Amino acid sequence: MLTVRFSELSIGPGTLFLDAGAGFGRHAFEAARLGAQVVALDYAQDEVIAMRATFSAMYEAGEIKAENLVGVLRARRSDCHARNL
Repeated sequence: MLTVRFSELSIGPGTLFLDAGAGFGRHAFEAARLGAQVVALDYAQDEVIAMRATFSAMYEAGEIKAENLVGVLRARRSDCHARNL
């Protein structure tokens, strides 16, 4: 289920799409299908692994092009909190 109305956004080729807190990637996948260059970020390792596998399958099936995926990244706890220096 998508919770974003992609039809109301100008997402397509040339758009850089950041999905922070991507979870399993449903919004990132749709943006890639529309031709955007996608960066997906999440804290949960299992979700990042699953998302990478799905993007790979989408590429193999011809649903997206290689340039539609910029990266799927896992945030570390230290990246999510300000450090006291």
